[in-house]
Amino acid sequence: MQLNNKQKDIVEKLIDSWKDKQLVDETLANKLKEDIAIETSNWRQLAFYAFVVAIVCIVLSIVVFLADEQLRFLLEKILDLSNFGIAILQSLIAILLFFLAKKSIDKRPQKVFTNASLLIIASFFAIIALSFYGKAFSLGESQMYGLFLFGTFLYVLLYFIFKYKYLWVIALLFLYMSYAAITVQLQRDDDYFLRMNVFVRCIPFSMLLIFSTYAIQQIKSLQSIIKTHFITNLILLLFILWQVSLFGNYNQYEQWLTTPQLHYFPFAIISMIVCTAVLFYGWKKQNELVANIGLIFLVINLLSRYFEYFWKPLHKSVFFIILGIIFAIIGWKAEKLWNKNS
Repeated sequence: MQLNNKQKDIVEKLIDSWKDKQLVDETLANKLKEDIAIETSNWRQLAFYAFVVAIVCIVLSIVVFLADEQLRFLLEKILDLSNFGIAILQSLIAILLFFLAKKSIDKRPQKVFTNASLLIIASFFAIIALSFYGKAFSLGESQMYGLFLFGTFLYVLLYFIFKYKYLWVIALLFLYMSYAAITVQLQRDDDYFLRMNVFVRCIPFSMLLIFSTYAIQQIKSLQSIIKTHFITNLILLLFILWQVSLFGNYNQYEQWLTTPQLHYFPFAIISMIVCTAVLFYGWKKQNELVANIGLIFLVINLLSRYFEYFWKPLHKSVFFIILGIIFAIIGWKAEKLWNKNS
């Protein structure tokens, strides 16, 4: 049995308690302890972080390349490609990577990180291709909903093919963008839809998707993504509420600048109440992940209020001393809870 030092101590204490209670004899207890081996390295964790760094580097290199107008112009000149041509090229690369990922998953399913990396990079190329199709067809901001809906259906299909949960997350993000783009097309000249800006009108939509988790529970083919669906929409709801607590129901930057911070206080209260409700719901259901999400967003909200109301009145040295004390208290509490749970 491969265990780290901490796990080894826990298991040995457990075996000793069994021996004291005469549940096992001394011979069996010693044999059980001899079967414990200390793992020298966590190769799985190392592989995970190595692949994460590799993916980030590849994605950053592509983003930097496409953001550099001179390099992009050089590529277009060498290959004689228009935006449509680049979209086709990106699509072919994405299809090739999806094909290689499928082949690797079928032949080497144990290589979890390799297969996931191929899928993530392929997904990234597919997203780039969709953005260039939008440019090629000169789709304006209010006309992008068709492309976003296509992206939603594409990634739902890819989820059913590959059964990787992050593909469902991407599909949800495209669905949010589709909803936002559709409401942008329907909004009035003052950039409001039903008297709501983009963030405010995404609140009922995210709540609807959270409640849709109960409907998904009835669909057999979607049982594996129930948790992913719920957590993703919960995080997005709390993020949107936090954004609304910062910017309110305004669309114009000038309006936001000239509005007193106290005007946003009701939005901040609502955001913190929801975070607290999520925190207590997680505790009640003994769902550590949900509770932690609620706690993290509650802390983010409290720190945002601290910056909003005390950045100008306080001297900067005092401001950062207090901020340091706040984080020290959070760290001390977190360490205490971690040791208690351990």
